[in-house]
Amino acid sequence: MFEFVEDKDKEHHLDEVVDTIRSKYGFTKLVYTSSLLRGGRAIARSKLVGGHAGGMSGLDEKGDADEKKNP
Repeated sequence: MFEFVEDKDKEHHLDEVVDTIRSKYGFTKLVYTSSLLRGGRAIARSKLVGGHAGGMSGLDEKGDADEKKNP
C-alpha cells in the first residue's frame, strides 16, 4: 500500500534500462534465466508473430529446436 518514492524511482529507472537494452539488442538478449531452461518459452515465443503460434503446431515445431539447444 505504501511505497517509498526512492524504490519506485529505482524500479522506473531499471524498467527504462531494460527497455533500452531490448530496443537496441532485441528482446532475447535480456530474459529471465528460466527462459533458457528446457521448457522455457520466452525466446521461442519471441520469434512468433505477436507471440502466437498461429495454430498448435507453431510452438511444437519450435520445441524440437529448444530440446536440441537445451537438453
